[in-house]
Amino acid sequence: DIDFVITRGKKVLASGEVKWSDSPSLNDVDVMLERTRHLKGDKILFSKNQIDDNRIISLTPGNVLEWADNR
Repeated sequence: DIDFVITRGKKVLASGEVKWSDSPSLNDVDVMLERTRHLKGDKILFSKNQIDDNRIISLTPGNVLEWADNR
């Protein structure tokens, strides 16, 4: 499922998923990217643990404010 889509006007800025119950895997990233392939913008995975994959932005409670400040 796509959990969120962030827009400004009619432009899609980002989309993604919240993966809270388990630690995210590379398979989770693949599935998210497939589900959001039709949407432009950043692909964000928000979870308890950081995942190292340069295809997405991996956000956790510990780094979400830092990421937002840099936008």
